[in-house]
Amino acid sequence: MTEWEPVYKVAMLSFMFGLVFGAVLNKTNYCTIGAVIDWVDKGIKGRLRAWLLMVKNPFLALTPSVKPD
Repeated sequence: MTEWEPVYKVAMLSFMFGLVFGAVLNKTNYCTIGAVIDWVDKGIKGRLRAWLLMVKNPFLALTPSVKPD
């Protein structure tokens, strides 16, 4: 059996992570608009913080892999 190239390994891991992450968000009824509505109407920031964490993490994960020329 041949060894996969690193780019294919990263793509497969990203795909599997996306499937798991999407399943968790679907199961927990996560909703961006609901997070904003909770914050604006009720002053509850819990879901909004979770949304910001979700948006921030991919950038933090990719930052070390980007090298300037």
